[in-house]
Amino acid sequence: MELVIRRILANIIDHIIIAIPTFILGILLFGFSVLFRVLFWFLPWNWMISNPFWAFAGSMSILYILYETLSLYSMKTTIGKKLMNLEVRAIDGTLDGWTCLLRSTVKELIFGASKSPLFLLGILSIVYTLIADNHSSFHDIAAKTRIW
Repeated sequence: MELVIRRILANIIDHIIIAIPTFILGILLFGFSVLFRVLFWFLPWNWMISNPFWAFAGSMSILYILYETLSLYSMKTTIGKKLMNLEVRAIDGTLDGWTCLLRSTVKELIFGASKSPLFLLGILSIVYTLIADNHSSFHDIAAKTRIW
C-alpha cells in the first residue's frame, strides 16, 4: 500500500513539473491550430485540432512521454520518483531506451487518457498493483520493469 501511494505521489509531482512548459506549448499550439483550422476548414477532424483542450492534453502527453523516457533512460528515475525514493528496474537488468519509451507510452495511454474508457485501465492498474504487490503495474508488465 505504501509503495502505491509513493508511486501516485511521484506521478503527481512529475505531471506538475511538466504542466508549466505544457501550458506554454499548448497556447502556442492552439494559436497554430486556429490558423490550421482556417486554412483547412474542409477536413472532417479539424474541430479537434483547434480545440484548446486537445492542444493542451496532446502536448502534455507528448512532453510527459519525452520527459519520463529520457529521465528513466539516463537516471532510472524521474524527479518525482527520486523525491519518493523510487527507481525503475528492468526485469532482465537492461533498461534500454526502447523499454523506457514503451513503459512511458503505455503509462500515458492508460493514465493520461482520463477522458476516455481507457481511464478504467488506470483504475484497474492501481487495483492490480495493490492486490499483486509485486512492484509492477500494467505499464510495468508491458515494459517488463519493476519499481523499487
